[in-house]
Amino acid sequence: MPWHVWDDLQACLDLSDDLRTALKRDLMADWGLNVRTGATADGIVAIAPHWMAAGLVGAAAAPGMTTSTSRSPISRRCSRPGPR
Repeated sequence: MPWHVWDDLQACLDLSDDLRTALKRDLMADWGLNVRTGATADGIVAIAPHWMAAGLVGAAAAPGMTTSTSRSPISRRCSRPGPR
C-alpha cells in the first residue's frame, strides 16, 4: 500500500493554516494507530496510508475547500477525519 507525507499533501492542496492544523490534530487523535512517523533531513514527518490521501483529496475538491475563508458543509465535515 502506498503512503504519503501528510503535511506535504496538505501543502500541495493549498489548505489554510487553520484547517491544516485542525486536520493534523484530528489525524493523530482519531487515526494515530494508522499513522507512522519518519525522520527526514527536514525533521520528523507524519506518514499516512493511501486511503487517507484519497479521502483528503476528494474532500479538497469541494468548492472553497482550499481557501482560508471556506465555510462549506464539506469543509466543516472534513475538519475531522472519519466516516460521515
